[in-house]
Amino acid sequence: METSYQISLKQKKHRRKTQHLMIMTTSAVDAEVKPMTFHPVVSWILILTLSVFLGVMVGLFYLQKDRETVYQDMIAEQGNLISAMEEENLSLQSTINSLQGEVQILSDTVNTKVAAEAELTETINSQSVPTEFPLTSSASMEEFDEDHPILIFTASAGTAVVASAAGVVTSIEDDETYGHCVTIDHGNGYITIYRNADDVMVKEGESVSRGNTLFVISDKKHKLVYEMMFEGEYISPMDELSING
Repeated sequence: METSYQISLKQKKHRRKTQHLMIMTTSAVDAEVKPMTFHPVVSWILILTLSVFLGVMVGLFYLQKDRETVYQDMIAEQGNLISAMEEENLSLQSTINSLQGEVQILSDTVNTKVAAEAELTETINSQSVPTEFPLTSSASMEEFDEDHPILIFTASAGTAVVASAAGVVTSIEDDETYGHCVTIDHGNGYITIYRNADDVMVKEGESVSRGNTLFVISDKKHKLVYEMMFEGEYISPMDELSING
């Protein structure tokens, strides 16, 4: 009987050991080659550290690049904003200059109007001051000062007795000596009184202008008595009258 024996042989698996070798060289003549070996774990740690370092550097590079891009964009935006503000400033300055021109024109217009109004007021006021001669032609004149100062004019027939200033006829009364008495209030404290025997050419309450006819002197009634008051007091007409000749 044949007996067979099976022999199981356990094959041992051999692990291949990997060693990393670093050789450092130098240019010296008597230099020796010194190999350095590293454990695989150390090698992986070095590779990982280098990779991380490179990754960090790349990240910092792109981060710096992004920052520069953002900074450049901010500078460009600020430049655009400054340009827009400068344009707006120029526009506003132009508007201000235009408005200043309009204000100057308006100011000149107002000043001209004020000056014209002042001149008109002065003219109106001067028209109400009894300075004009109360006759349309030359006449002889006598000045008396009994109860109050008066002027008596003797004029030729056809001479008109006129208002010496603008005003309102406040009264027309009969006068025992001179026939009629016309009183004009000039509205500025002045009152003038005209006495003559001829027909009265105005009505009570009527507004008259300087030079309006009050009487027309006839052949036999050629006297005019002229009186003047200011602020309720009689004054000499000679102090106000403008007499030429």
